[in-house]
Amino acid sequence: MAVTHGGEQTLLALKKLGALFLLLAGLGSLAIGFNGGYTGLIVLGFCLIAGSILLLILKVIRRNSLS
Repeated sequence: MAVTHGGEQTLLALKKLGALFLLLAGLGSLAIGFNGGYTGLIVLGFCLIAGSILLLILKVIRRNSLS
């Protein structure tokens, strides 16, 4: 098991929180967009969800490369 430094742990935690925030914002945007028929909000929701997935993947890759 790898030992990470305090700064690296903080960065990984911020990426995780940012990804979760983007995921919630994306899901909210999708819900509002589908409910109101706003294409722009639907596209924004998909972009936010894709960004959150990307951040989570980068977090896992970085965590695995440290070990």
